[in-house]
Amino acid sequence: MKIGIIYKVLDFKETPWPIEQLKKSIFCQGHTPLIIDINRIYSYIGFEKHGVWYGEINLSKELSGGFLRSFGRGSCDAITYRISAMEQLEVDGVYLMNSTYNFRKAKDKYAALFHLYSHGIPVPRTFITRDFDSAICAIQSEFKDFVVKPLIGSRGLGSLHISNFDLAYEAIKTLDKLNKVFYIQEFIDKPERDIRVLVLGDQVVNGMYRVASSDSWKTNISLGAEPKPLKITAELEELAIKATKILGLDYAGVDIIETKNSGYLVLEVNAAPSWEGLQKVTPFSISDKIVNYLLDKLKR
Repeated sequence: MKIGIIYKVLDFKETPWPIEQLKKSIFCQGHTPLIIDINRIYSYIGFEKHGVWYGEINLSKELSGGFLRSFGRGSCDAITYRISAMEQLEVDGVYLMNSTYNFRKAKDKYAALFHLYSHGIPVPRTFITRDFDSAICAIQSEFKDFVVKPLIGSRGLGSLHISNFDLAYEAIKTLDKLNKVFYIQEFIDKPERDIRVLVLGDQVVNGMYRVASSDSWKTNISLGAEPKPLKITAELEELAIKATKILGLDYAGVDIIETKNSGYLVLEVNAAPSWEGLQKVTPFSISDKIVNYLLDKLKR
């Protein structure tokens, strides 16, 4: 079988670690991994060669399944087309992990958060707007210590921890000039760590503490945080699996923080998680488990 790994390929960077791991696991299971640059696909409708194509390959006919890892960056038109093309693949019978619509929902922090909250998942207080005056008013009346995050982003890049109003004003003004959405979330007083739990289907694969480096408040492994072993409690397991199911994901990295008074809060659910840090505290191949899950789905 041909198994696709779909993401936006950046020519000036090395292949991301999770992509390489998935590629190796697919090959070791006796199948053909196909790296697909989502920016270079094209589609036919109503032709004999109907389908989504990549080079000379009709993905709609030749792919048995695939891992959707990124829509890439681009204009609203470009992103909309890529989303629709992935949906066409699914309509044409290609099983994607994660599915297009649910992947999009999870990538959008706002959409993910209100879906989680509406199903009883505890989340931080968050304010979202595109209006400059509303953002400033909310900061003045609702927040003293907060984080401004990109609505769509990963690895902690672009997140700002702010506790000074003048600095907040300048940050919001700059983002306004860039036509950005203001995603403002209360900063939680917590230990210098958070929790990442990797969920696959109905099970937790493993989890870890991500301990922030001494010079950063961020707990992303890519930004220098250190992975530490974690014993998964029944409460953590239930919370992580429930959050993943609410968003309709096959697999996800669920980011959870510990609070002094409110117990656990879910920060985000990552629909294209990396597990490089988690692999360091896991005695088995995580990518093998993920690939085997997809292969089991394709056999049904």
